[in-house]
Formats: sequence, structure tokens, C-alpha cells
Amino acid sequence: MATLRAIAHVMLPPYRRSVRLITVPFSHYCEKARWALDRARLPYVEAPHLPLLHWAATFGAGGGRTVPVLTTEDEVVADSTDIIRWADRRAAAADRLVPDDARTRGACDALEDELDETFGPAVRRIGYSYAFAHDPLMRALLTRTGAPRWQLATFRLTYPLARAYMTRALAIDDHTVAPSYDVVRRTFDRVADMLRDGRRYLLGDRMSAADLTFAALAAPMVGPAEHPFPVPAEHAPEAVQAGWREFRAHPAGAFVLRLYADHRR
Repeated sequence: MATLRAIAHVMLPPYRRSVRLITVPFSHYCEKARWALDRARLPYVEAPHLPLLHWAATFGAGGGRTVPVLTTEDEVVADSTDIIRWADRRAAAADRLVPDDARTRGACDALEDELDETFGPAVRRIGYSYAFAHDPLMRALLTRTGAPRWQLATFRLTYPLARAYMTRALAIDDHTVAPSYDVVRRTFDRVADMLRDGRRYLLGDRMSAADLTFAALAAPMVGPAEHPFPVPAEHAPEAVQAGWREFRAHPAGAFVLRLYADHRR
């Protein structure tokens, strides 16, 4: 049996021997990477952690402070966009997200980068502002992650310190949350404008990395049922549920719901 395992280990491509995705499961950037791996039908093991306490895993794997981090026996991929590209190179042609055409690929890269750098942080700030203000919501998010028990115990004990640190690090205050909503609404409007001509996806008739990125990063604002780590509705305050109603009614929100319904089952 040991010989058979050794032979299988040698015959498998390196990326299939031991692929691990280090995450904070409710992170929308982690959902972006996880969705790309699932779409490419690549086997992997998710290693869930809690915010801040994930540093030991990410630094230990050769990454940095942020998640997701993907590790194989041969490489470390420490960025959600790079993980999409890693998965895409190994995906079947029908499942690829990076356009073949150079011009379309350039547009895809530019839109994905813009979403990552402006839209994603705005959504994150809004999400944590509600979680930090509503302890039942934060507790529900943490306990559903599947993170190690010692992390759950540690986070509970140090929660006031962790909340204070993350509030400062993410610049969460009365002066930043409202502008973050403005960023989200402008982005939703822009996406709706891109879809106004009847196209099914942002760059044409095929789903791309830009579509997946927008849907994954927008998911906390919309609450799609197919999300593998949804915000628990029973613990969501009325303000969160009002936001879901607003953004689900928006054409870009309907687009997110369609992408999840069609491509995330």
C-alpha cells in the first residue's frame, strides 16, 4: 500500500498532491479564490482561521498578513487574483475565466484590479462595522468558520483588543462608513451601466474573472443563498437586511444573484 501511495504521489501533477487554501472563511477575497478553484474543479483543502489569528498560518506558509494564501508542494500563491490565474491555467477550456483575446484580457485585468482596490475594501469596512456593532452577528460568523477551537477561545478572550485593533486598521468610523456606501453604490451603478446593452456578462457573452470578482466581493451586500459561508440572516440586524433589500433590487445586485445561482451551486 505504501508503494502504491508513493507511485500515485509521483504520477500526480504537483498541484494535485497537496493543495491548501488558507482562509478567513467569511472574507469576500477568500470567496473569490475559493470560487475560482471550485469552478476549475481543482481539489484542495481549505484551512479556516479567524481574523488576526490567521497570521501564524499565512506567515508560516510563506505568505504575508492577508488571506487567501494558496500553497502547494512547489509554490505559494498569496493573492486572490493570482490564485484565479493559477486555477485558470489548470482549468478546462470551458471553465477558464481569463479571456484569450489580449484586448479583452486587458480590460478584465483592469476592472478586476479596480474592484479589488476600491470596491472590496469598501464592502469589508461596511461588513465589519456591522459585525463589530452587533455581538450576536460576530459570534455567529466566528462559530461557523470551522476554525480551530483554540482560535475561537482566544478570539473570545481577546475580542475587545482585536476589535479595537481591526477598527483602527480598517479605518472604521462614522466618517468612513458612509463614503464606503457611496463607493458601493457607484460600483453597482457602473456595473448596471455595463450590462444595460443586454450582455450577459461584464465583458461579453462569457463569464470572466471580472464577473467572478464583482460577484464575490459584492456578496456581503446582497446575501446570495448559494454562498458557502453566508452572513447568518437570523443574526443580521435590520440595517444589514435593509441593505440586502436595497442591493438585491438593483440591476447589479440581480446580476450577482444570477451569477451565484448559475455558477456557484
